[in-house]
Amino acid sequence: LGLLLVISKIQRDDVRQLIVEHIKPENSELKEFLKSGPGSFLLERIIFAMDEAELKSFYDTWIRGRLEELFMHDKGNFLLQRMLVLSSESLFESAITQINALGLLRRAWFGGKAGIVARFTERAAQLVEEKQILIIQNLKSAISNEGEDNLARSLLNGQDAYQGGLICQSIVGFHGRARKLLIDDITSLTSDELSQIFDTPPGSFLF
Repeated sequence: LGLLLVISKIQRDDVRQLIVEHIKPENSELKEFLKSGPGSFLLERIIFAMDEAELKSFYDTWIRGRLEELFMHDKGNFLLQRMLVLSSESLFESAITQINALGLLRRAWFGGKAGIVARFTERAAQLVEEKQILIIQNLKSAISNEGEDNLARSLLNGQDAYQGGLICQSIVGFHGRARKLLIDDITSLTSDELSQIFDTPPGSFLF
């Protein structure tokens, strides 16, 4: 079914609509799907197959009220990662507002769910420059330890340097002034810090 959804999304919108309509579980059943690997994988594929209006409806009717729970859920956070990457700009900005209000980026980063922070930053690469600058400010507040203002150090020397490297790679794809904020942080690191970062897989790939 997952493969059929992917193919129909690419080739046949009429078939896609029919499949999504018939196999999307009721909202009351979604938690049961998240209890198993195959069930959560199918939900990810259903989200992939949704059009913009369907994805917004799914967010408004089910995800919005459970965002805090799903952010830290072992399988639900992968569902959110898929939704964030596929979201329209208006839906993503709505999610940003709720994520910031609940302090979820910080909870995810320090709670072992850094992957969703990486997907959040990946999606932010499509925003305009002014909004990307705000995203970097949000990341600094969420990821940095108290008294630390260097985002590059927090990401690449932090507890999850692999995901931190992916976040840096996404920020390198930001627009000029937003990207420069990270570059300035990187160039302010000491030579010993740069050497240590360069010797790690994510760090060497970034440079």
